[in-house]
Amino acid sequence: MSSSIQGNILTSAGWVRGEITFDQRIAAIHGSAADPGQNGDDYVIPGFIDLHVHGGAGKDVMEGGDAVRSIAAVHARHGTTSMLATTMTAPPEDIDLALRAIGAACAERRPGEARVLGAHLEPASTPASSAPSPTSPAPPSWPTCSAWPRWRRCA
Repeated sequence: MSSSIQGNILTSAGWVRGEITFDQRIAAIHGSAADPGQNGDDYVIPGFIDLHVHGGAGKDVMEGGDAVRSIAAVHARHGTTSMLATTMTAPPEDIDLALRAIGAACAERRPGEARVLGAHLEPASTPASSAPSPTSPAPPSWPTCSAWPRWRRCA
């Protein structure tokens, strides 16, 4: 079942005043070139893709569980169509928890959620002098490095 929206549509060729029809993807754009400042029609623009999302709706990606889904829903309400859920420097078991939740959100997008495209892994281990948090681990250790293949499967 297709839907349509009318207004000032931002396209790769510029503004078009007309109608956009779509289902899961854009089917057609009909109209003519326009200056949206010269009419009172609504603006129809592409959604935002956020490549660095730590949280939203009072939730943090590192919580695991349904936190990523709550974050994806609040971001969708504000125009984000797709996102990368971003971890923080943390012990490997905390990153495991977050990546399992991110993986589940990637596998199944629920109605009203921004699409979770994957994970943005902040450094799992950093030297203490540049660590973003005083509890961050020191230089990479074998257990941290050996977790990378497991994390790759999670997300």
